[in-house]
Amino acid sequence: MITELSDNLSSGPTDVARRIRNFVRNARLAPGDRLPTHQALGQRLHIGPRRLREGLSILEQQGLIRTNRKAGTILAEPSVETLTDPIRYHLDLLGHTFAHLVRARAGLEKAAAEDAARNRTARDLLAILDAIERMEDLTRQGRCDNRPDEDFHHAILGATHNPVMLVFGQLVAAQFRKKIHERLKLSIPRQVVGIREHRSILRAVEQRDVPAAGTLMYQHVIYQLRVIKKGTASS
Repeated sequence: MITELSDNLSSGPTDVARRIRNFVRNARLAPGDRLPTHQALGQRLHIGPRRLREGLSILEQQGLIRTNRKAGTILAEPSVETLTDPIRYHLDLLGHTFAHLVRARAGLEKAAAEDAARNRTARDLLAILDAIERMEDLTRQGRCDNRPDEDFHHAILGATHNPVMLVFGQLVAAQFRKKIHERLKLSIPRQVVGIREHRSILRAVEQRDVPAAGTLMYQHVIYQLRVIKKGTASS
């Protein structure tokens, strides 16, 4: 009876999830850390068992925690992938086209390339170069693979040293990959062009040429609107 009353007086599941997130932040817990037991956490936050389970279930669905019978409830490593399906759902409800995604990505990655040119380190340049060289190795073998191309764009986002830019860039790129894979296939000729464009962007970032880095990246991404008519693609 007391437990049921506690559950009824506590907040709804969404608010409970928010309160747990606040607890994690205030306690300065990090990925891999274990949350208190359900009983201890409920007592600390004044939340009944049923509501606590509902709040934790929301966080688990969001990929923020994972539950292990032996280890308990543990904070998960951050992953943008857990956010892509809800965002895709909302985009589908609003109605969007491949052109919308291309323009959004072009604008965002133009800004990212400009920031990368301002803030890049030697390690960032090596990460960008590594992705390009893996694309070149694949091309010499006559193989196509989107992963080094995606790694190139991720390395540019990382070189901004702006976590907000990194997360939003990854989210847009994830939606972009879904659409591009549905409609187009990468070809060796387009992969060769992509390598050349990537090296031009790298050169601008290395030289800290902010305007050139932004312009080259924008042109590189927006080109997809023309490529789509030819049936080949590279992101």
